[in-house]
This record gives sequence, C-alpha cells and structure tokens, in this order.
Amino acid sequence: MRQTIAKKIVMGAIPFLLWQSSLMAQPLVESADSRTELNFITTISEEVDADTVKLTFSKKLTGKNQKSLTEELNKSINAVIEKGKQNPALTVRTGDYNFWSRSDKDKSIIWEMRGEVDVISRDFEKAREFIVSTKDDMTLDGIHFSLSKEAQKSTEDALLTKVAEAFKVKADASAKAFGFQNYTIKSIRLDTNSAQNRPLLMSAPKMMRAASFDAEAGDAVRLSGGKIDVTVSADASIVLY
Repeated sequence: MRQTIAKKIVMGAIPFLLWQSSLMAQPLVESADSRTELNFITTISEEVDADTVKLTFSKKLTGKNQKSLTEELNKSINAVIEKGKQNPALTVRTGDYNFWSRSDKDKSIIWEMRGEVDVISRDFEKAREFIVSTKDDMTLDGIHFSLSKEAQKSTEDALLTKVAEAFKVKADASAKAFGFQNYTIKSIRLDTNSAQNRPLLMSAPKMMRAASFDAEAGDAVRLSGGKIDVTVSADASIVLY
C-alpha cells in the first residue's frame, strides 16, 4: 500500500528561533529487502543580528582631459584608503575602477571615470565615524550587512545540536505512528544556508533608514544591520522496523 505524508510541525516558540520539522511529500518506500523506509527533513532557523557592515564609496568624474580626471580620481581614492588604514577596526580595499569615452555634439571626446573603495568593519561606530570623515572625498554609494564567519559558525554549531535533537524526536514519533517499534538511519545530509555568502543587500529606502543623516547632529550617521536568518537542515532517510 502506497502512503504519502506531508506535514509541517512547529517544535517550539522561542524568540527569534523557529523550530520546524517537516516530512517531505514522499511515500513510504519498501526497499529490495522488504524494509520500509521514510524520508523527511528537519529544519531549524534562528535570526541573528548582522555584525558586519560593508560600505561602498564611489566617485564619478566627467571631462575632456583624461589625465587630470585620472589624477583627481586617484587622489580621492588614495585619500579614503589612507584614512581607512589608520583605523585597525576597518578593512579597506580598492573596488571597481572604470573609464570610458563618448563623443560630444562638437565631436570632442568626453571622458567619464568612476572609482570605488570598499570598507568592511564589525565596529558599526567606527564605520559611522568613517562615513563622516570621508564625505568630502567620496560619496557613500552602498551599505551591505552580513554575518561574520565567526558568528555564523557559532550559530550553526548551536543549531546543529538542536537539529539533531529535533530529528531524534521526529524519527521516533514517526516510527511509532506507522506501527513500528524503532528505526535505523540509512542516510543523512546536513545543509546550512551561508549568511556569509548571502549578504543582506539593502534597497534604497532601507539604506536610507539604516544610514540616516541627521543635519542637526552634524551629519552623524546611524547604522543598524537588522537580522539575518541562519538555517540548518537534516535531510534523512530512516529504515523502520
């Protein structure tokens, strides 16, 4: 008899922690040796504060003299890099650097140049101060929040323990629900979402809220990274007996 299971169960209600265990919409399968197998996925997610910010600064210049434009752009980029290197809380690196030309109405050549500098930090206050200190050199062009490798690993390790516990509970309950006394694990695959590789990219309205300029406070900037979901899943196949 072919049976299909599709369930989603909330395992608990803990602030910022979502416990869920789901049975895939797959049938109970009889293997070649007449053993009954069951496949299901146990997933646990937790919302974690973003602890890393990446600031992108840019400058764009337009004119007829390529040499002078290059010198001006390089001067601004170097100024931002030097200021960043003076602060050990900041990691500074050169970003995209592009230039192109076009013909004006009088057929003269017009040059356009654009350069970027990326600044990464886990100290939001130092990043805030850096934005203010470089406002005359380059324009703040983007803010990306993410989770550091250390925070991501720590969170995943904690969730892995909870996934294992939730898996045992669900596997035991599933075996008994279908009239079996026990089970053995045939295979199990662990998956984690990579917050480090999936940064929180902010849209323009969100970026304005995350980095808001307060004129009365002397162009002070407030940075708020929000939350990032970290998920660990166990995709398992068990044999019931």
